Amino acid sequence: MKRNNQSKKASEEDTIRWLLSLHRLIFGKNEPDVYTKITFFINILLWVLFFSHVILQWVSIQFSDLLETHKQLNLIQLIKQRGTAIGFDGEEFLVQLLSFLQISAIGLLSIFIGLILLWRKKMIFTLFFFGGTILILCTILFLLGATYLNQDIPYFLKTLFLLWNINSVIYAFLLFRGNKNGEISFFEDQANQ
Repeated sequence: MKRNNQSKKASEEDTIRWLLSLHRLIFGKNEPDVYTKITFFINILLWVLFFSHVILQWVSIQFSDLLETHKQLNLIQLIKQRGTAIGFDGEEFLVQLLSFLQISAIGLLSIFIGLILLWRKKMIFTLFFFGGTILILCTILFLLGATYLNQDIPYFLKTLFLLWNINSVIYAFLLFRGNKNGEISFFEDQANQ
C-alpha cells in the first residue's frame, strides 16, 4: 500500500514537472508587459471561441446520424439544401464545407502559434497570425464563395474576426515601433527625436 502511494506521488510529481516544462517551452521564462498580456488574453479568448465553433461544426456533421436518431433532424439533408440554395450541388457543398472546416483548424493552429510568439514579443508572430487569418478568409471565399460569407456566417463572428485582426494589427504596429528592449509604448520616444 505504501509503495503504491509513493509511485502515485512520484507520478504526480512527474506530471507537474512535465506541465511546468511545457509551460516554459510555450511561454518562455520572461513575462511580457501589461499591454502584451491584455492583447494575448483577448486574442486567446477569441481563438478559443473560433476554434470551438469550428470543432463543434465538424463534430455535428461527423455525428449527424446521432442527431437524426435522437432528434429526428437530418442535418446532412439541411446542409445539402442550403448548398443548393446558394448555388452548389448539395453533395459538393458538404465536401467543400468539411474541407473548409479542416483547413480552418490548420489556420487556427497557425494563429495559436502566432499568439505564443506574440506572448514572447517576437515580431514573426505576424506571419503566423495573419497567415492563419488570410488562410481562413481565402478558404471561405474560394471553397464556399462570397454568398456563404455574406449570408451564412453570423455578423457576430464577422465582427469578432475583424476586431481580432484590428487588435493584432495595432499590437504589431506598436511592437514594430517599440524600442530595442522590446518595450511597447503608445507614444514616440522623445529621446530619439
